[in-house]
Amino acid sequence: MKLKRKRRAKVENKLYTVLIADDSLTTLKICKNILSESYVVHTVQSAEKMFELLGRLSPDLILLDIEMPTTDGYAAIKKLKSSVATSKIPVVFFTAQSTNNGSELEGLELGAEDYIFKPFSPALFKQRIGNHIKWAHEREQRTRFGELLAEQAAELAELSALVQSDDKAASITRSLTERTVLIRDELN
Repeated sequence: MKLKRKRRAKVENKLYTVLIADDSLTTLKICKNILSESYVVHTVQSAEKMFELLGRLSPDLILLDIEMPTTDGYAAIKKLKSSVATSKIPVVFFTAQSTNNGSELEGLELGAEDYIFKPFSPALFKQRIGNHIKWAHEREQRTRFGELLAEQAAELAELSALVQSDDKAASITRSLTERTVLIRDELN
């Protein structure tokens, strides 16, 4: 009998990790069931537990409920985006709130990538999460590519300076050689 292996979304042999923070156990179970086929999924019931877990884990995406006791999603994203360690992690708000352009705009201005409204279609939910992870990975690749280009530009500048220095040395050597020949000719 063959064992079934779960197919996980990955790029460069890296399994993607999703961290879900929601105070509803039912919502956490539903989301984990939908996403665990493709991702490593961690769930927590509060923003405080999310921050504890972020001390040990660096997820590829955070799915964050807005309405949670103690620390709501808006306060949590402010803290996430103000920390160097977590500021680059994409955050998608997850809410049962009715569409309110003011609160949705506030979340996007605070750094959320998107909003997913409950109830949701499982297929659409999974696709949106997949898209955000893909886009985050592409941003990370562009950042690394930019850093490599900057390093290469610095190396080229150094080489250019050395070449110019060598050109100056060659010019000085030619000039000294010419003077030496003139002096020798005058002495003879």
